[in-house]
Amino acid sequence: MKYLPYLILFITLSVPTFAQKAKKPVKKKGKVTVKTPASQTALDAHLLQPGQAFAYDIVKGNLGKTDPQDADKSYYDIYTLSLKEGEELRLEAATDWYRIAISLESPDKQVQTKKDTDEFPGFSIQKLSYKIPVTGTYQLKVSSTDPNSAGDYVIRKYLLPAEVILPTEQADFCERVNFLLSQHQDHFSRIKGKKTKTDKKAGITDHFQTSFAFLPGKNSEIIFETEQEKTKYQAVLGEFSTKDQAKQLFTQHVNQLKSCLQGWEPDELSGEKFEQFGVSSYTDFISLTVKEIGKKKFQVILGLD
Repeated sequence: MKYLPYLILFITLSVPTFAQKAKKPVKKKGKVTVKTPASQTALDAHLLQPGQAFAYDIVKGNLGKTDPQDADKSYYDIYTLSLKEGEELRLEAATDWYRIAISLESPDKQVQTKKDTDEFPGFSIQKLSYKIPVTGTYQLKVSSTDPNSAGDYVIRKYLLPAEVILPTEQADFCERVNFLLSQHQDHFSRIKGKKTKTDKKAGITDHFQTSFAFLPGKNSEIIFETEQEKTKYQAVLGEFSTKDQAKQLFTQHVNQLKSCLQGWEPDELSGEKFEQFGVSSYTDFISLTVKEIGKKKFQVILGLD
């Protein structure tokens, strides 16, 4: 089993050199490069502390011929997780090499399993959300649906408290980004409030309040596109009378985003009235956009979908 201690490594950079129509960059599958072995406790580095909004760990591993095989002749790795009653565990496992499978065994031998049985499109993702019933040591097994399959994988693990705790106003940019990622798996349901309006100009879009403002005092909302059944978190980070002023804040936050999510797939777009930088993983796309919304009015907008 092998390991790198940080995020998914992506290598393609696309930077258009001319104006084009506004469109969202296509999420591209990534590559995971593994060079060093991981311990069984690698996913247990950060435990959820009292009053904490979330805890986060990520591990890159590898299934190969030196690993044990189960009864179905699938190679597997085992990780130990220390979990407490009432916590919510959110796991995401992904690979480019095979159809991935994960299973979580509780101290009383109850097993939760997620297995990819779809046709293999060149990458595979499985997610598991689990409310912890009893405090103790849990075993997470990572394997493949098909026998004798080998290759690299990545696992992201979030722990959330039983009741929602929001980041403090002193939380830095990276902590706020990772808090949003921790809420994404269930379409932000923990921080989603009342519906405020329905927009029918470009398809049917419902807008909702949210209990989490990415920046204190700045407008934030959750948007649901009914036709595509997609949910997005959106926050205005600043509003300016000139594009140059907006670009200064945009550049500052682009650099912060690159620092927080090193190795994520970058993408850049531009048009007559917008400029966008985005980064994506297997399942998340985070964007920063400078958008002209009126005469001498430019906004810097953060989005996660």
